[in-house]
Amino acid sequence: MNLIQNLEAAWYYHLGSRLLEANDRDGALANFNRALKLQSDHYQAWFGRGMALGNLERHLEALKSFDEALALQPNASFGWHNRAIALGKLGRPWEALNSFDRALEFNPCSASIWHNRGLTLIDMGLFHKAVLSFDRSLSLEPEAAGAWYNRGNALLELKLYYQALNSFDRAIEFNPDDANAWYNRGLAVETK
Repeated sequence: MNLIQNLEAAWYYHLGSRLLEANDRDGALANFNRALKLQSDHYQAWFGRGMALGNLERHLEALKSFDEALALQPNASFGWHNRAIALGKLGRPWEALNSFDRALEFNPCSASIWHNRGLTLIDMGLFHKAVLSFDRSLSLEPEAAGAWYNRGNALLELKLYYQALNSFDRAIEFNPDDANAWYNRGLAVETK
């Protein structure tokens, strides 16, 4: 690989990243593909490609891209996290949970990984474990309205209405315009 190819690959990766930020998924994917054609071991381009594919709802292809990236950079929590999300979208929650756990090995202080892990546990019907994941997320980012809301949902499923009400109140405190939090708060009050 020569220096010119590496610089050109870096340029296409950079352009793909900017397009991904601008929500131009197709443009981002095209540029990540260009970068990988020039430098097949550009792990960041593999991650970016996976993100673009995931945003295009092409989750199996996204998963393959994350696997390629992780083969090159196995300790990247970001890759494991996004791999887990792709697996969840593909209806493979146990594998997703394992990938979230791998992500946490490398980045145990990521509120978003703990939060998304909790969402997967809700999907699996493991509500007690979901609450624990949301609690961990909230210990790292206490003002995250989404984590409070999802914690409340798990507690509703467990019929722990008073605790659910408290969680919805916290979600509303940080996001007073969240209609779903208000609605679910009403459910908790009604059944309390």
